[in-house]
Amino acid sequence: MSNHVDLTIIAIAVAVMAMTAVVIIVLLARVLLHLMQLEKILREEVRTLSTDVRDVLHNVKRASEHLSQSMGQITRTASWLTRAVGLLVGFARAKRLSERPSPLAVPGPSWWMTGLRWLWGAYRQRRSQRALTKSGPPSPME
Repeated sequence: MSNHVDLTIIAIAVAVMAMTAVVIIVLLARVLLHLMQLEKILREEVRTLSTDVRDVLHNVKRASEHLSQSMGQITRTASWLTRAVGLLVGFARAKRLSERPSPLAVPGPSWWMTGLRWLWGAYRQRRSQRALTKSGPPSPME
């Protein structure tokens, strides 16, 4: 082959390589444009999501404040109800005790019968207290 043919082949190869480089550069430019559009879309989505998360956190904070206020009101109401029930129970006991005749007002048989009655009551009370201490407090499973 002559120099002329060699130079032609080299020129054609360089032209093909130049055209391939141009096509690759055009393709890379298109990919770059698509990536830039994707970045813009993602940036907007992240901004939207951050706004949504901020709103959700604000709603959770308000809900927890409302919940704590409600729990405070329930606690105060339960405290007042406990006091009211205690007061009613106290009144009921006082009424029941006032309706019962006093053991000292009723004339008893003789002094030794009254003493035996007191001893028997003390013995029963002591026996019931021992039974309670032996059994211990009731378990929560009962």
